[in-house]
Amino acid sequence: MKYLAKFFDLKPVPAFFAWGVVTFLMVFGMGSLIFEFPEADLKLKVISAVGALGGVFGGLMGYLTTGAMRKSQAFWDRVKEVQKRLDEAKTRKDIDAIFSEEFSHNGKLRKLYMPGTAQNSVMIRLHTILDTKYKYLPEK
Repeated sequence: MKYLAKFFDLKPVPAFFAWGVVTFLMVFGMGSLIFEFPEADLKLKVISAVGALGGVFGGLMGYLTTGAMRKSQAFWDRVKEVQKRLDEAKTRKDIDAIFSEEFSHNGKLRKLYMPGTAQNSVMIRLHTILDTKYKYLPEK
């Protein structure tokens, strides 16, 4: 399990190549079992080409998938922090600070946001809480 965690923590370029190699080996291994050609040399070339294309595609998809999973996890961790800060806010100044740091165009939470049903509903809920608290809190 520890090796799998290290595999997922690789930087973008090594992660792409690692996913590509894994996919290449899987496609190459399955292709050598499935495809039948009269000449061994032709079989090796075709399976290598298919494996290379599968490796590039698998590397790209593996990298994009793990990147999206990491970004999603960071979003949910950030949501917990923002919720805690909203609960602790006592003045409009605190709410303004939360809005500028999290919900503005360059906000941390906004950067982690990926359009989707679950994240969209949480963003709407947090923004509604922010607006409601802003109306009823004192200005100081």
